Amino acid sequence: MIAPAPSAPAPSAPRLRVLSVEVRERMMPFVRPFRFGPSVVEAAPQAFVRVVVEVEGAGTATGLAAEMMMPRWFDKAPEKAPAETVDDLRRVLVQAAALYGAAPAGTAYDLSAQAQGAQAAWAAGQGIPPLAANFGPALLDKAVLDGLLRALSLSFPQGLARNVAGLDARAAPDLAGGRIDAFLTALAPVSSVALRHTIGLMDPLEGPHGLAAEIAAARLAFFKIKIGGDLPADIDRLAAITATLARLVPDFRATL
Repeated sequence: MIAPAPSAPAPSAPRLRVLSVEVRERMMPFVRPFRFGPSVVEAAPQAFVRVVVEVEGAGTATGLAAEMMMPRWFDKAPEKAPAETVDDLRRVLVQAAALYGAAPAGTAYDLSAQAQGAQAAWAAGQGIPPLAANFGPALLDKAVLDGLLRALSLSFPQGLARNVAGLDARAAPDLAGGRIDAFLTALAPVSSVALRHTIGLMDPLEGPHGLAAEIAAARLAFFKIKIGGDLPADIDRLAAITATLARLVPDFRATL
């Protein structure tokens, strides 16, 4: 059971502890090759995390989270092979799972804040850059928050408004003085969101899985276009994409 707290936590942010962490993965084949920069990816493993949390006053619950482990996405070091960058993500996830599993009881944000320093120090000693190092804690944070919300029978917007994770200004002193709580309580869910579609360097513009078909299926209007660094080829590619978008979505918006 959770030991008594040295001082009573805020009612909106219950203390919890992680009872168990399970990490798994499966290979996810892509519909078509995805190229970004010099990398071409046809499949990538997806990591899954399952945690069991014990929440003070609310019992236990299971939280889930998943994320793609894309090669060279978080670490673009040229001396590393794509498979090495994925192995590093596996290692940071295992390390984060151990840290969260051994953490003392606290708010969800306590667990996150305490893990950050230890994870960063470990990763620096392994030659893993900060962006890749935080893949593990980020995935654990999502799973812990999912478990916390399930234990409290709250939706994500409800949990944010009540700040049940216990977010505070310890990592951002400029947000002290109640600014975080004021921001969270003012949030409200929206009825719809606009999708931003990434157009890869190898994505066809026509055909069953082409850009035109994607636009028709999802009513897309916002795009991110990948370029490869070969100026003449990029200009030709952008001209072809622009012509397709102008024909199908006259008011489209795009970034590179």
